[in-house]
Amino acid sequence: MKCLIATSVFTLSSILSIGQNDHYVILDTLTTPEYVAVWYTKNGETEVTATHAPIVVKGNFKNKRQQSAYTKLQKKLIKVYPYARAAGDVMRQYEALCVGITDEKQKKALLNKAEERMKAQFEKDLRSLTVSEGVILIKLIDRETGKSSFSLVSELKGKMSAYMWQGLARVFGHNLKDTYEAEGEDVWMENIIASIEDGTIPVKWREVKPF
Repeated sequence: MKCLIATSVFTLSSILSIGQNDHYVILDTLTTPEYVAVWYTKNGETEVTATHAPIVVKGNFKNKRQQSAYTKLQKKLIKVYPYARAAGDVMRQYEALCVGITDEKQKKALLNKAEERMKAQFEKDLRSLTVSEGVILIKLIDRETGKSSFSLVSELKGKMSAYMWQGLARVFGHNLKDTYEAEGEDVWMENIIASIEDGTIPVKWREVKPF
């Protein structure tokens, strides 16, 4: 849904590594029974790397259509998962800073600062998300925070804001109340994320600056 989920949750209202000092952007991946290839830019130059040890797909595919669907999902997760992790980082920062704060005005000011930081860092990138990538992001935010996007907006900005964003989300084919089911319909995503987390699948992580 483009920027909607980013601006409603990341801002909490309206939000390969070969050398650590190099800048990478993954462009595409290709998984075959013989090898795995990753196309990426390294400091502005397009490169490709391949391994003869394929990424293990822990699933029983009935046909090539399922295999293709899994590969497409993997590509989307490589793009979207780092943003979900960033959203989780922001929530943890916000909650830690709010410990001991009882003044609601101070909490609101802190929330606005978090919103501004997330917009400055990620809004431009998140506007490029497709509808299906937006759906994935909604689920991953639930995985990272333990709360649906709807619950987060409701808790932080009030029920009126939550229902307003939910109504707008539905127009674009999204549901902010979607939850993540690691052992259910989202088992493929959980499997791919495990490979991302252990470094088997390289991604460009998005670090959140302190606010």
